[in-house]
Amino acid sequence: PTPTGSPTLVRHDIGDANLFSWSHDGKLLYSSEQMVAHIYAVTLDPSSHEVRGTPKKLTGATEMNRWPAVSPDGTQIAYLAYTALPIQAGKAALRVTGIDGQQDREVIRMFMLFVSAIDWLNNDEVVVSGRITPQGPQGLHAISTGTGNVRPIFVHPDALGHLAVSPDKRRIAFIYGLQNSRFYTVGV
Repeated sequence: PTPTGSPTLVRHDIGDANLFSWSHDGKLLYSSEQMVAHIYAVTLDPSSHEVRGTPKKLTGATEMNRWPAVSPDGTQIAYLAYTALPIQAGKAALRVTGIDGQQDREVIRMFMLFVSAIDWLNNDEVVVSGRITPQGPQGLHAISTGTGNVRPIFVHPDALGHLAVSPDKRRIAFIYGLQNSRFYTVGV
């Protein structure tokens, strides 16, 4: 394929950062880690892709805020917040905030130690991979952002995550297996 244009610098002072998602209104979500990781939103000009204004921090006082995902209706951001460094099992929470960083709240405290991504199934459920409780099964789980209720989708110790929900919200792609990893999909 032939490139369609030159890249545009968005920010140059981001430290150890990860890009995650675009919001419906053109904001780019990323995290920046410097012993503490927060989630920011930055507005980009739709035609020039240059930054408009100053990035806005969307997360509060927890030490590590990771894996943000914008809800299908564009009004909420789900993310994982770790309250201890180094990251420890049992010190994670699924949190939801408004797209503007207002009304941030904890949905459920979780056991999971490492999570590679989260995604929305619909405007009321987020999919995570991992173990929700110490004795609970490893796998893919849907969590209600309203009640915190957990619904297993696919339970297996080799379901590792790096998940993505299909655009029609009927299937989830994920990585399976520590060695000889493979992509699988499963119905919701």
